[in-house]
Amino acid sequence: MKTNKIFLVPAIAFALVALSCSKSSSPAAVSPASAQSTFSSVNTDVAAAVNGLNTAPGNVALNSFASLSNVSSPLGRIRSFGSIQNINDVKSALSAGLSSIRLMLLKSTATERVAGSTPFGFANKVGTYSWSKANHKWNYTSGGNIIKIDYPSDTTSSTNDTELQITAYTEVQVGTDYFPTGIEMAIYQPIGGTKQVGLSLTASGYDNTGNPNKASITFYVNPYSITFSFDNSQNLSATESFSFTKGSTVYIGTSITASYASAADQANGNPNKVSGYLQLENVKFNTTIDGTLAATSNDMNQYIVIVITIDGGTAGHVVWVTDPNSGEQVPYVQYNDKSQQALSQVFADLQTQLNNLG
Repeated sequence: MKTNKIFLVPAIAFALVALSCSKSSSPAAVSPASAQSTFSSVNTDVAAAVNGLNTAPGNVALNSFASLSNVSSPLGRIRSFGSIQNINDVKSALSAGLSSIRLMLLKSTATERVAGSTPFGFANKVGTYSWSKANHKWNYTSGGNIIKIDYPSDTTSSTNDTELQITAYTEVQVGTDYFPTGIEMAIYQPIGGTKQVGLSLTASGYDNTGNPNKASITFYVNPYSITFSFDNSQNLSATESFSFTKGSTVYIGTSITASYASAADQANGNPNKVSGYLQLENVKFNTTIDGTLAATSNDMNQYIVIVITIDGGTAGHVVWVTDPNSGEQVPYVQYNDKSQQALSQVFADLQTQLNNLG
């Protein structure tokens, strides 16, 4: 498949686009005015939710811990999904997030220089680790059956007001390196108080480059939940899903299935068909991608079909228009009256908040 950015659009950066379940009857069409009004509301709502996630005490505490460990926050990896062009790139992005989680936990529970070739050794690390701002190091006290890490939610402070607890950790060795297969972790602020972050992770089937073939992560960042999973362990198919919710409200959801004509195509991440959906509240981008046509055509309109629905009613399509200056194909919303609007403009506020996520 060509390396066009077919998995859509920086403006909807959380996930790949794909095809939703069809209905037994054709829903009513949505007028351009109604569609634009809905898009505007969704853009505002979802952008506000992402901003809320970014500024939530749990995310601030997670970023502080990552900073003290001199490692990138794993939550910030989410924003990179918008540029993914290949399902194998999803695996790489998630693997980088797993590495971030492992390394920041490893660094905080060790005094020596650590790397991927250092085993975690959960049973030997149980106890309490407290951050000393004066000495810029972690002090260890033995005892208990879990790992507790006390640190300041503000890196400029000397007061340890936050505790990260690791209640389970398993890993596998591949070659000379170690990779996590299971993590149960939570952050409480103040210490002994409200649970601000929860993390549950499983991963398996690591290859020699450190990419798992199957993984699932659930993040709870009070009051939001983020889930991401994929399964590339099946012959000639791969699945992936993502959701960003608050209670019963789904701000972003996606489900995708890719099928492959051969094992070689699967190894190279070249599907012959991709189907699924991307949901932003009550808006869905229902998509099918013909990988066979994509291998021979330079026109994305020839091999990608994206139908936009609002509460099941058709609001328009996504079409690609060639930019006269750059020559790149740019996605536009084409409404039912054939009028067009750049997709990046429709969801501009959302993209701004995604860029700020970290």
